[in-house]
Amino acid sequence: MGVFWAYFRDKLRWPLIHRPGALSALVEGAAGLLDAAREDVLWLRDQFFAEQCEEVFLSKFAKSRGIGRAPLETDKNYLWRVRFAYLWWIGAGRPDHMIDVLAKFFGFGGGWISNLREEDPERWAEFRVHIDVIGDTLHFTEQQVVWAINEMKPARSKLAEIVYYYSIRGDVPVFATFIQSGEIIEVYPG
Repeated sequence: MGVFWAYFRDKLRWPLIHRPGALSALVEGAAGLLDAAREDVLWLRDQFFAEQCEEVFLSKFAKSRGIGRAPLETDKNYLWRVRFAYLWWIGAGRPDHMIDVLAKFFGFGGGWISNLREEDPERWAEFRVHIDVIGDTLHFTEQQVVWAINEMKPARSKLAEIVYYYSIRGDVPVFATFIQSGEIIEVYPG
């Protein structure tokens, strides 16, 4: 039973369509056509949303939003970038936004950017990215991270290097702290 036939029969409760006959058949047929038109309208509506559109239209959404597919990018990450293109481009060219993009889109814990102008005045356009890695492995390849930084950096700047910082988060055994610090501590009872 379609949505419109249920509406006509149960909500409107017109007594003439409850008895079998020509009028009931006409209304039931019209309800079937309205249901088919409703399905077409819902399909058309879904094509205007990147998260619900068919795969064929996703590339058109990406093109209209200035999103290019990165090499080795997963379908899930590509769909996410197309859906949130506004957030991807809103702060392009700003160092703090580059760190936000790396944290939100790539799952890093944060970081900072240092300009190499202070180290060597000849390298005035180069910068170094320091990234905090959560856990012990990268979830993306280094080429994908370099690609994302080059997409978001100011046009006048050049990426010199990326420095990854691996930190231990969570429960750390006590002996690991002593091994890393190099201290030997003797504990006596009482």
